[in-house]
Amino acid sequence: MYTGTKDRIIDINTYTTSTGDFGESITSNTPFYNDVWAEIIYASGDERNEGESVTALNEVSFIINYMTGITEKMVVVYDNKNYDILHIEVIGRERELKLKCEKRSNDNVIRR
Repeated sequence: MYTGTKDRIIDINTYTTSTGDFGESITSNTPFYNDVWAEIIYASGDERNEGESVTALNEVSFIINYMTGITEKMVVVYDNKNYDILHIEVIGRERELKLKCEKRSNDNVIRR
């Protein structure tokens, strides 16, 4: 399989929710696939008003070899930044996946 353009390493994590000692809900990222080779395509940037703040949006696509179990409820981690998966496109006959993602400038916001 040709992987010459897949020159970046990403992680694919899933959100998990647990209950803390005082009954509070704690959301965290749990590794699903680690050290996945990917090609990165930067699509566009934009801004969105959310409440009283302006949030910058960046659309990025990650092309990886086909892997099972990846859903839109997961997050791609690249360069210590979180990218929410918006859409998953199968390329070829389950040869590759194109993960269309969105990165927010404030990584503390969880979009679930």
